[in-house]
Amino acid sequence: MAMLDFKTPVSFRSWFPPLFAMVAAVSMAVPCRAGWYDSAWQYRRQIQIIWDDEHPTGEDLATAVFYTDGHALANGEDIRVATEEGKLVPSHVLMAGPGDRMRIVFAMQKNVRDYEIYFGNPKPAPPPEGMDDVHYKAGLLIETRQWTGGSVTNFDQIEKSFARSKPVLGKMMVDMVFLGYNPFGPQEQWISKFKGSLFAPIDGEYLFALAADDAAALYIDGKPLVFAPLGGGDIRYHATVHLTRGRHDLMVYHVNFAGQGYVSLGWKRPDANKVEVVHRESFGVCFSGIVGPMEEHGKTLVADFISAQVAECFFNDSYSFRYHFSSKEKGVQPTKVHWNFGDGQSSDDPEPDHIYLSDGIYPVKMTASVGTNTDSQTCQLVVSRNYAHILEAREESPKFLAGVTQLYDLNSVPVDQSVRLMELYFAAQEVQPAIAVGHKVAAATHHGEPSAAFASLSTLSKKLIDSGQVKQAVELWDKVPTDSDMQPYAARRAADLALWWTGDFAKAVKLLKPLASKNDQQVLRLYGEALILTGKIDEGQKVLTDLGSPVPASRKAALSGAAARSVEFFITEKDTESGEEAWDRWQQRFPTDFEEGYSVVLRTKLMEQRKCPEAAARLAEAFAAAEPKSPYAPQLLDRASTLLVSADPQKSKALRQLLKQKYPEDPLSQN
Repeated sequence: MAMLDFKTPVSFRSWFPPLFAMVAAVSMAVPCRAGWYDSAWQYRRQIQIIWDDEHPTGEDLATAVFYTDGHALANGEDIRVATEEGKLVPSHVLMAGPGDRMRIVFAMQKNVRDYEIYFGNPKPAPPPEGMDDVHYKAGLLIETRQWTGGSVTNFDQIEKSFARSKPVLGKMMVDMVFLGYNPFGPQEQWISKFKGSLFAPIDGEYLFALAADDAAALYIDGKPLVFAPLGGGDIRYHATVHLTRGRHDLMVYHVNFAGQGYVSLGWKRPDANKVEVVHRESFGVCFSGIVGPMEEHGKTLVADFISAQVAECFFNDSYSFRYHFSSKEKGVQPTKVHWNFGDGQSSDDPEPDHIYLSDGIYPVKMTASVGTNTDSQTCQLVVSRNYAHILEAREESPKFLAGVTQLYDLNSVPVDQSVRLMELYFAAQEVQPAIAVGHKVAAATHHGEPSAAFASLSTLSKKLIDSGQVKQAVELWDKVPTDSDMQPYAARRAADLALWWTGDFAKAVKLLKPLASKNDQQVLRLYGEALILTGKIDEGQKVLTDLGSPVPASRKAALSGAAARSVEFFITEKDTESGEEAWDRWQQRFPTDFEEGYSVVLRTKLMEQRKCPEAAARLAEAFAAAEPKSPYAPQLLDRASTLLVSADPQKSKALRQLLKQKYPEDPLSQN
């Protein structure tokens, strides 16, 4: 997979080559051009540098980022850079990985703009002496590590802090000591070292100023010069040093303890009257190359591609991404292209856009055909935020991404990705497409993150209930197997629907009975209530009594009454959801209160507000039948009759008659 890499004008946001602007290409490779370095290296990519190659300084460097499609050694030790004539030049692998991505730096030669990057030798001999690294006299090498803590209040401590910090997050060539974020990832604790050389244009006294959050240290010619402690975004931390005209070694350490850190190096030259940022020209320019398509020794067709991250989309605390893949290459027109994006989705489009729901490393396989000639290559593509250019990231709406993903084959979407897909539809306010995905997630027995799967199903269930689709919510939870890693939470949610939304008390008992031995307090409370409502009074009462209450008996009446008043308040305010939450807290704290009946009266009112009158009537009738001596039994029969006046007049009349027969003295029986 080819990789385009180029420099942009210097600014706070653009010192680094753009992140992996990859353009796909299907290339007809020359079988073996004269000048192929060594046939033991089976693969190569051409790299072109735009620079003044007729007037080199002898210290000119270039950097490139490219993909090897799995053909290089994992540590990059088989990477070599040569001229078109096959002459090796000094080079060094800055980063091998993640995935199949490589980042290199190499020394450029006079009158040479085109180079070849070779790889694919499983047993490479060590590079000749002087070819394994470059002299960093142009540009700056930054190495960033995960900071491991400790005091950083002076030169000695910051040096030791860098030495013990690990792992290495990344290395790359940059233009200036002017950085406002971590270019290698989301870590908020890091420590970096900038290394290079600085050109002093004249002899004289130079004032250097260092600003940093959280701390930084400057060294000139190996000697400590300025230390900038925690805080200070100005030139208060400075020192003066005499420099002769010419190049001087420079090194800067920068450590960030938390949040978004920054570091900036300024100077006031002898011929200047103010401090300004030390610009790239003073460090020398490290050029970036345009990387060409992959060639394989002896083959006429090599499937290769470049992809570009078009946009990112943030929702539910993480990012999804849109990538563009292209199979175009000047002079070559494939008759057929097939893509497998490594996440279960595929395409035959020559230039498809694809949504990656989460970051990661994806095995993207491209198959290209020109006539009867066919080739396939698989690249471990790194999908992540563009940290090197984080301020330039283009935002895209969940609505747009949702529209693209609705064309996906759901059967091929992995379960974990399906959970993320549901979250995307929620963010886009697209409930209907989330239903099919939700059924797939519910039916799976294993999830990478069971809590995330349960949370997404709960969100979908609530949205269905809020839109009056209670039956669909019940069907969703019915899909969850008994051996799912979302148990017992899924069974508890399904039982909750059966009890308070559909009035199917026998179903609730069936769901909860297998889980009753797991000592889950909420499961046991629901199980006890369900047993009572199915007429198994003694069993239900024992379950609720055994749960006990953390409240002393002397305070029970007052606190239980206060809990009931809270539910009453939310009912009056028609805040049903808050009322249901308060009701659950009340019953969980005082489980035996359920047997008295007043909490059941309030629950039927909440169910009525939820537009579930028939289920509320079933609850009222079932409790009155199970606990006929409850002082609230007549009231519940009256409510059941009233709730069914329109929906089931005959049943309503029968309940009214039952009320009169069982409680003839009660005033409600006179109606």
